[in-house]
Amino acid sequence: MLTPGQGPAARQHHSAEPDHRETHELRDPTGWPREPNTPVAALDDARFDAAVVALCDEVAPRPGLDDVARVVREASTASKADPFLIAALVYRQSRCRPALESHGGIGLLQIEPAMFGPRATLPFAREDLERDRLLDPEHNLRVGAALLAMWQATHVAIDAAVGSTPHRTAVSHLVWGDHVWGATAEDRVLLVRRRLLEIYTNAREVSATTYTGLTIVSPLTGGMRLGTSGPGADRDGGKREHRGIDVDAAVGEPVRTPPSCTIRTKKPPGPIAR
Repeated sequence: MLTPGQGPAARQHHSAEPDHRETHELRDPTGWPREPNTPVAALDDARFDAAVVALCDEVAPRPGLDDVARVVREASTASKADPFLIAALVYRQSRCRPALESHGGIGLLQIEPAMFGPRATLPFAREDLERDRLLDPEHNLRVGAALLAMWQATHVAIDAAVGSTPHRTAVSHLVWGDHVWGATAEDRVLLVRRRLLEIYTNAREVSATTYTGLTIVSPLTGGMRLGTSGPGADRDGGKREHRGIDVDAAVGEPVRTPPSCTIRTKKPPGPIAR
């Protein structure tokens, strides 16, 4: 059960804009495959940094990405957090921009001080939520890692008490607070983590053979994707049926097309608000 000071009124996401339900929500997360483990061998610093830079280069200006990769690695080591998860959160939350301030929060992990009421239980001093401190990338990541650890230890009981949308990990709570209203943000973060692991480990592409005998690979990396619509969905107010399958991807993410070329959606001109 929740203790005093814990709950949606004390630790909950606030936004000046109305919350919108996402394109996909989990009905039963127990059926999802287990997420891949972090490699047991010691982290190869140069290879990890290169993987983070390669990923962040899709969504952020190249100058400064080496520093982003380094601070993710060092802060994760200091906090004993999964560096691949922290990097994935950085990609999804702020698009790898340390100075980003938006309606969703501050800094690399877009931490929102207003999420935490005056009686909220915190794993750090309240001064750690001050704006200037959260704009320090290393401090921002340490605070985020501490929040993840807090919710990882308590989210099962919290979810049962407040009736959250079904989800799998504490990542949803970093986005929403105690009461989780949607699972899509977590799915997107875990997808990026899988992509980063594939880059880091130089994983072999998984191919499949169609009924025509043609061997194909997915146009997008990272394994499972969120499907937003499929064949038969209404288009033009019901005048026609959709003939394709729409899948979720980030702006700037490479899309492979047959036989071997790669296209990339245009990068946005400035910071992206969540």
